[in-house]
Amino acid sequence: MIEVRLSIAANFLKACLLGDLNVPGRSQTRTVLDELYRLGISEKGAFSTRTWERWLSRQACVDTPQIGKIGVMDEAHALLSMPAWSHPQGFHELVRGGLVSSLLAPTRAKNVWPIMIERAKLYLPVSSLHLHLDALDVLSLTGDCSGVPGASVRQLAAARILELLHGSWSPRGGNVFNDFRSDWRLRWDAADPDERVKMEKRCEAIQPNPMQKWMVAGAWPDWSKVAVPVDVGSEHVHKLLFCLPADANFLVSERLKRWALDSVTALLALFSHAWADRYEKFAVSFSPEMAYFIALEAVFLREDPVEELRGELLPAMEWSDARWTAESWAKFTEGREAYANFLSLIGLSVAEVVDRLTHLRDVEPLVFRG
Repeated sequence: MIEVRLSIAANFLKACLLGDLNVPGRSQTRTVLDELYRLGISEKGAFSTRTWERWLSRQACVDTPQIGKIGVMDEAHALLSMPAWSHPQGFHELVRGGLVSSLLAPTRAKNVWPIMIERAKLYLPVSSLHLHLDALDVLSLTGDCSGVPGASVRQLAAARILELLHGSWSPRGGNVFNDFRSDWRLRWDAADPDERVKMEKRCEAIQPNPMQKWMVAGAWPDWSKVAVPVDVGSEHVHKLLFCLPADANFLVSERLKRWALDSVTALLALFSHAWADRYEKFAVSFSPEMAYFIALEAVFLREDPVEELRGELLPAMEWSDARWTAESWAKFTEGREAYANFLSLIGLSVAEVVDRLTHLRDVEPLVFRG
């Protein structure tokens, strides 16, 4: 629903604007508007106090907001000193766009299925947040979708999400790794001035001096520990993500946060896709899809301590060849906390995500007849 997406966009903008001053769950209207004015967005050009609070509370009307008001979000985001989105209208896409919206857009074609297939192939999300919302939206594809069975459209959309995740995390050329800070850069950013002097001197003792290269290098996991094939396909990207904690040293800082978010995106897409074949994947036998779904759901969507969910995680762990350690279990716990914190930041909760999964199960139940 547009009201939910609008609330998420407003909460995300608030977090970007206020940084450490952001308090999830509070509108902080005056502080937000003051920050917009500081960026050069006039009071006349910004949204009103009433509009802002309605957006955050999910009380906006379906035909709002005005396109220009969403543009204020994009203008503010562009003025902030933070990584740019791949699309100049990222907030517009966040509120009114998305994979499901693209697939179901009106067309004059009598046979819409080939159109949907082509649209899915061409779809590219603006960010990992956009893709996560796509995965949540896909769970609602049931019944009839423009003359096509909802389960078929859901599988098409879920497969595209898994392809996009594979493009990010594949051992063979995943595009997320170059965006991560190197271990050296992480140490540099956390170091005090005295420690930085020592780090510079250590680099000066090496010829040629590697410091400039290390500062801009990306970060990659130790694939020998993760133990997934280098040519792992998109249909198994959920397994790849589940096994990354085998290299606990890799999952730190923004790497941990991105892994946690994308892992749940994979979980949702995996369930959307597999549930269309639920009698094969979830009823007849204990399939690999079922094992990894149960494990990922236990890690990210359950309240019990991860250490108490070994029965849910061990089948998937044993299905893999990853080199698990005690630190791996700690990373699962850290990932759960990172995901819950991110949801809080954008005005969502783990319970709402679980409700989306439960709704699909209720609408398309497993029915056994004697």
